[in-house]
This record gives sequence, C-alpha cells and structure tokens, in this order.
Amino acid sequence: MKFSPVEIKKISVAVHQVLFKIRTASGEIQVTGDHPLYTRQGFNSINALKKKFNLNDYSRLASAVELLRWNSQRKKFEFEPVKSIEVVSGMHNTYSVRALSGGTTYLANGFVTKVY
Repeated sequence: MKFSPVEIKKISVAVHQVLFKIRTASGEIQVTGDHPLYTRQGFNSINALKKKFNLNDYSRLASAVELLRWNSQRKKFEFEPVKSIEVVSGMHNTYSVRALSGGTTYLANGFVTKVY
C-alpha cells in the first residue's frame, strides 16, 4: 500500500450518541459504528465485524481483529491487534471525510481508513 499527500475536499458533520474508542498497542481512534477501518479482511466497520463474528458485544472483537496502522518509526504499515474497545456514550460531534483530491484511502490517527 502506497500513500501520497492529498487534500480533503468535502467533510460532513453529524451528532452521534455512541462512539467506540478502539486501542491498539501504539494508538487509539474514536469512530462511529459504521466507520470503515482496514482489517486483515479488508475494510470493515465495527458494526459489520460484530455481526460477521456473531458476537454479543463489541469488547469481544478485541481478541479477534487486527487493524492496519502506519508505524512512523519503522516507516511502514503494520497490522496491530485491537487491545480494547470502549463504548463512549454522550452527544458527540463527528466529522466524516466524504471526498479527497485523489483516491479514497487516508490515515486517521495513523489508522488506515477510507471515504464512505
């Protein structure tokens, strides 16, 4: 996978009552349940993975999923196991990238994600 700098061309703003804080050994990201992240199975949202693995709660995904992250020290992409998933309740403003100047894949907090 190769990345090059792009500009964000379109962002949408929404309010969500539930977010998920996903942690790996080297980072964390807060996402909505439908936000796609790159896993060993390709792009998947946390909602899709919960359904795919037929799990009752999101925390059980921690032992089943690895996410692709940029390792800035080693200058390469690496899969990292999810260490924890925490449900974050409340009113949250969220910002979704809807269009880029080129391509559809980008990095958010070092995690590989895409426009959706």
